[in-house]
Amino acid sequence: MQISGSYMKMLAQEHFRKKRLFQHFVIFLVGAVLLIVLNVVIGYQEDFMPLGYNWFVWAILAWSFFLLYTCN
Repeated sequence: MQISGSYMKMLAQEHFRKKRLFQHFVIFLVGAVLLIVLNVVIGYQEDFMPLGYNWFVWAILAWSFFLLYTCN
């Protein structure tokens, strides 16, 4: 069974996309944990709570919407 060159190229592109998506997801998780540590453990801007939630919740939510918007 022979696999065409265009099919192999498509598979390579899909692998690259999955790899980049995973990298972005890991960066998002590390950044989210960093924001939580900044607020909860270190106490950075503890009193700033827009709409009753900690600021890191809004930062993570905005970041996730931005990533979803740009990744599609």
